[in-house]
Formats: sequence, structure tokens, C-alpha cells
Amino acid sequence: MRLLSARQSSLRRVLTCLVFAFSFAPSFALPSTPYHDQIQGLSLVPRKPVTEKDTLVLYNIEDEAKPGFDKHDYSRFKYGDLTFANQYGYEMAKLTWKRLVKPILNKDRADGKPLTRFASMVSRGSLPTAATTFETYFCQYLNRYLAQEGAYAVLSVPILKATSASQSQDYATMSDADREKLMNNEHFTFDKEAVQGMVVFNLDDIYITGGHERAIRRTFKEESDAGNHHDVYYLYIAKLVNTKIDPAIETRLNEVAVPQFSDFKAIIEGPMFVIENRFVKRMLRASRSDLEALIASLDNGKAFARKLYDAAIKNDFHMGGKAYAGNLKLIKEKAGL
Repeated sequence: MRLLSARQSSLRRVLTCLVFAFSFAPSFALPSTPYHDQIQGLSLVPRKPVTEKDTLVLYNIEDEAKPGFDKHDYSRFKYGDLTFANQYGYEMAKLTWKRLVKPILNKDRADGKPLTRFASMVSRGSLPTAATTFETYFCQYLNRYLAQEGAYAVLSVPILKATSASQSQDYATMSDADREKLMNNEHFTFDKEAVQGMVVFNLDDIYITGGHERAIRRTFKEESDAGNHHDVYYLYIAKLVNTKIDPAIETRLNEVAVPQFSDFKAIIEGPMFVIENRFVKRMLRASRSDLEALIASLDNGKAFARKLYDAAIKNDFHMGGKAYAGNLKLIKEKAGL
């Protein structure tokens, strides 16, 4: 395998970190606590991780009532509570190290070969998502294992949509057929030279119908057909394995912590909140009265409104015609802009 030079690798990591840092500023910060067992307040539950071929899953969902994880925590994670992005990132890093990375490095040493390099990929846009925050902590914790082994840090490489669905689309509300139809029109791209010769981890938060994964696999198959083979593993917090459960379970899981719109107050005023894409969409789709009441209830509603407005226009929600115009205008007014 052809590896990047140390200088090229360092430069790529610096550039990737800078881009990621600016995309999260000013509301995102990594924790200072070095290890998971020193973190307070996490509601960990026992889980039975599963490795299937090239897929690694923390929780297989067979029963919606008992998915194996705390549904309330997961819902907060989906709406920007980094406490649980941290938790899931640690759990996945620990599992990936044990099941995949450590055995690969052991074999490298036994064969007298240079240590394998690893890359982490996640679909990335203008705003952070639950998946990107999960990936951030995954890389942070996996890097600590790699450093102990004298191996290079995992390289975080964004996988980008070459084509994009409408901002108004929400996969969580779609049927299997509708998801597949939409994803068949999606195409992804990534920095092919950056990951040359590396083992790639493609991360996402949840697997429901597999449409997104199939689209990513098509991208890597095209690369393979062109003579650029990559060893790719697909990593998920949770996977729906009971086909009798309808895909709308994703929406139901997302909303557990916020049955009332006013429940967002607790998430927003939490110590590790970041404004992410799903959260922005939820705010823009709310009724005017609910949104106005929420902003008024916050300790610093004006500052929140400014961050929310900037996040919305950063992702071009202001270009969505009438769909979001009313709430964008309200947010702008509350921000004093």
C-alpha cells in the first residue's frame, strides 16, 4: 500500500481540523476529560455490539420499546446535545479498536510491514449533524488508542454530496421506497488521494433502510472499478434489524425527548449544546407562536436567535422560498438584526 508522507499527512490533518473547527464555532468545544469513565452524568446501558461482514453496530434494534439504548438520550443527541455524541463516540472507538484496528496493527507488526493508516468518513455539509458530532468524538478517542501504539492518528475526510436533495426533504419521515428513490439520485464524492492505501471507516448514526449506505457503496464500487480499491467498514450507533418495524421509527426516536416544542429549552440551555442541521430544520418548521414562545423563554433568547439565524443562512435555508421565510424573518427580528 502506498502511504502518504508524514508531511502530507500532517498538512491534511491540520487543514481538516481547521475546516471542522470553523464549521462548529462558536458553540462547539471538545471535552477536557481524557477518558470516558471519568465523565459524569452519562446514562450508559449494556449493549451487545455486532460485527457483520464489513459492518459494526453498537445496538441492533429488534424491539422498538427496548432498542438497547436510552431513547431519551438518543433524541437529545439528534438535536445537538454533545454529551451523547461523546458517549457514542467513545463506545464506537473502543469497539472499533478491539474488533478491527488492534488486530490489523498486530498483523502489520507480525508481517514486518509499516503500520496501516486509518481514515474516518462521514457525510458532511455546511452545518454539523448528529453523525458528524459522533464522528468527531469517535476520532478523538480512537486517536488515543493509536497514539499508544505509535500509529498515526485517524484522518477525518468528509464525504460530500455531488448532488443534493431538497432542503425540505427529511429521510426520517419517508417510506423505504421513497428513501430508495431519493438516494438513487444521490451521488457522493471524497478526496480519493487522501485515503489512498488506508482502511476507511464510514460512520453514520443509524441504519434504517440502508438507502444511504447503498449510495456510499456505489461510490466506492466506482472507485474499485477504476482500479482504486479501499477496505471500507460501515459503523453505526444503531441498526433496525426487525423488518416488521416501519421506517418511521426514526422520527419517533428523534422526538422522544421533545414531545412538546417547549422541551427544546432544556437542550438549548444544556452545557454541551451545538446548533446542528436537524435542529435548524425543526425550528424553521415550527409554528410561529411556538418558536416565539421558545425564544422568549430562554435566558438569552437574543443571542440564541443570532446563532440560529446565522446557522440557517449558512446552510442556505433562506433560499428555500416561502417554506421557511416566515420563521426566518421572526428569528432575524428576535436577533435584533
